[in-house]
Amino acid sequence: MLKAEEGRRNDSLNKVAFQVGKDIASGKAGENSVSDVAKAALKAGLGTQEIQRTIQSGVQAGKKVVEESNPYSSIATSAWPVPNPNVFYGLAGEFARFAVENSEADPIAVLATFLCRFGVEVGQSPHMFAGEKQYSRINAVLVGQSSKARKGTSSIPIRELFSFNDKGWGSAQTSSGPLSSGEGLIYAIRDPELKYQVDKSTGVGERITIDPGVEDKRLFILDPEFAGALACTKREGNTLSTIVRTLFDGGTIEPLTKTSKLVATDPHVAITTHITLQELHARLDRVEIFNGFANRFLWLCVRRTKLIPFPEPLDSQRVKEFQKKLFELLDFAKERSQMDFDPEARNQWGAVYPQLAKERTDLLGSVLNRSEAYVRRIALIYALLDGSGSVRLPHLKAALALWDYCEQSARFIFAGLESDSTSQKIMEALGESGGMLDTSGLYKFFGNHISKQKMTVALNNLLASRNIRVEETKPQGGGWPRKIFYLCEKS
Repeated sequence: MLKAEEGRRNDSLNKVAFQVGKDIASGKAGENSVSDVAKAALKAGLGTQEIQRTIQSGVQAGKKVVEESNPYSSIATSAWPVPNPNVFYGLAGEFARFAVENSEADPIAVLATFLCRFGVEVGQSPHMFAGEKQYSRINAVLVGQSSKARKGTSSIPIRELFSFNDKGWGSAQTSSGPLSSGEGLIYAIRDPELKYQVDKSTGVGERITIDPGVEDKRLFILDPEFAGALACTKREGNTLSTIVRTLFDGGTIEPLTKTSKLVATDPHVAITTHITLQELHARLDRVEIFNGFANRFLWLCVRRTKLIPFPEPLDSQRVKEFQKKLFELLDFAKERSQMDFDPEARNQWGAVYPQLAKERTDLLGSVLNRSEAYVRRIALIYALLDGSGSVRLPHLKAALALWDYCEQSARFIFAGLESDSTSQKIMEALGESGGMLDTSGLYKFFGNHISKQKMTVALNNLLASRNIRVEETKPQGGGWPRKIFYLCEKS
């Protein structure tokens, strides 16, 4: 291309770009090869706009040839997630391994259920501060390949471990669901209801208790049928999604309705629930993904890890040993209040925070956008399970490992579901054109078949999430300003 005669350089660039597009589509080259071609074209003396248009057209044409010859070549599948061994740190990991010695349950399922259950049990005293208090309550959805994923089997050891009402510890409330309405959730942790009543004979008034309410606001819900809950969220007027989101965030719940006078002050609720992959794809509404309902849960892939034709009950003596450790840790935890990172963990948190806090505009981002809060909460639980007065580096590493597993799981679970294909295509266009395009170049990428409104919404979302930036230049001779969009470095 560099040796082409003047007047033929554009044709040469188009041929090179066409071949690069074919190589990218067939996996022989990466997207960075587009930037190399653009740099070479600049050295050959071609103009920036001419390079952008020619490369974009050639690369797309090359990709199209390969994809049309094999329409399934662009299908990207995700591997089943693999947990980092750090997730099995401490007592939770030790118990998870013990629980599956003679069981077909997935140790990740046991671990996640353990962490949720323990986080409820310790109550609302231990917390980390990050602009607002982050408590030890977490929610988890265990997603199995089928009904044979042994999701329910994972809950049996946790029920046995935490069955200690006769051991001198006031255990949290538990419920097996099903999750059906927001009002039902609030009722389970409602405040006392008082009524002012006047004695007609004496004229003296007093407050009387109509409903004593529920004193203990700790509630652990283990719902084996998340599909039913998802069906309920689609009913007109159902408040389940709203209440679940509010319970995760914390604070007093007091729905402003005419009929319901239910109030729940300082609830401490966690949910572990099960669903198959097929049910999830059939039931989960995109509205629930984007309104924040989905990102109030940890999503974990679970499956049967081995075949055991003759499963055995847990060794009761070892369960008692685990319970003894658990009582000691619960007594320790109830004395904790605000907990912070120790210096070593603080440095690590500062290093990983920019990546955790990065905003994403795709569907996966809508599922994972509470990463900072969740990693803090999980790390807090690991620290309490270690009898530690601060969150140390091993606790943070364990939390990050579990979050990594959740990210892997989310990619597998939600693979192929696009949230905003326009935003995705804009990012692809900028990547393929060396990181910059003007408005006309973007429209050309879409074949000039996209509405102004759709393009504007997608660009505004990308600008808001700082995935792209825009510069505006005014022509010297007057006229409309020219906008040039650039990929941000982090993207």
